[in-house]
Amino acid sequence: LRRNLASPAGGASIDSFTGLDYTAFGCGPGGLIDGTQGVVWGSNSPNNPPGSGPKQVVVELSATATVGTVEIDPGAGCGDDDSASLRQYEVHVSAKVAEGSFSAADNHRFNAVTLTSKPAGTRYVKLIAKSSQSNSGSGQFFMDVAEMKVFAEPSALPGAPTGVTATAGDGQATVSWSAPASTGGSA
Repeated sequence: LRRNLASPAGGASIDSFTGLDYTAFGCGPGGLIDGTQGVVWGSNSPNNPPGSGPKQVVVELSATATVGTVEIDPGAGCGDDDSASLRQYEVHVSAKVAEGSFSAADNHRFNAVTLTSKPAGTRYVKLIAKSSQSNSGSGQFFMDVAEMKVFAEPSALPGAPTGVTATAGDGQATVSWSAPASTGGSA
């Protein structure tokens, strides 16, 4: 069982973003974390207008955690063809923790992003969208990302209880034990 810390249903929200806001067209930054791959975050491409540069979304997570996994579906939507799908990206937590590129084969499915470090106490995750997959078709004007999920690093399992005893009674049993020394920590 994993909890998506970037889910608005669990309390996450968009803290800030750059680029044009296409919310009125159903393609605003909230599409990045809406829990569906059918609604996307769409913005103007880094070359539209020329030199406008990368776009970014900062997500405030639903809980402070050690981020263990980030998954991104770079697929296009909002009426754009796949040329507008995200290609180059960076993920920042307290510092840049991932960087890479997606290809057409990655579109419309979740792709685990390899994190170079996993800082504890993370509350914000920033996705920097650096380029679309093509400078032709929709990609010359727009850049889209279908979805981003963020999961905490799994906590350690708690230790076993000690001194477990059970005493039989009339139709019942009394069980007692001592709590384990290790509780498994917190997320």
